[in-house]
Amino acid sequence: MLRGSTMPTDFRLYLPIITLIFLLILKILGIWEKVDFTKNKDDNATAEGEGVAMILAGILALTVHIWAGPNHTMNGYNLVLVLKVPLLISGITPITSGSALLARLTSQEKS
Repeated sequence: MLRGSTMPTDFRLYLPIITLIFLLILKILGIWEKVDFTKNKDDNATAEGEGVAMILAGILALTVHIWAGPNHTMNGYNLVLVLKVPLLISGITPITSGSALLARLTSQEKS
């Protein structure tokens, strides 16, 4: 009874399986050696990517009640709102950290 009205649990099984299959394909085709994930080409490019990823993760955490709410509604109540304060904290923190990181990089480039 509860399974149909809360989040789908099949996705928890399928996503790791799909990820493992994808990584296995990378390993089998020899792409893994050609890409060389161990080298870091440019520290600033890595930091820019980290800053943008942090901002996007914060936006996702702040908007989770919008995109996950319809699947997490039971008897007209959005169950995502139970975690409102932790989601606000985990959304605002990476946005400010990512913005500070990008601001630091731009100030380093100007000087």
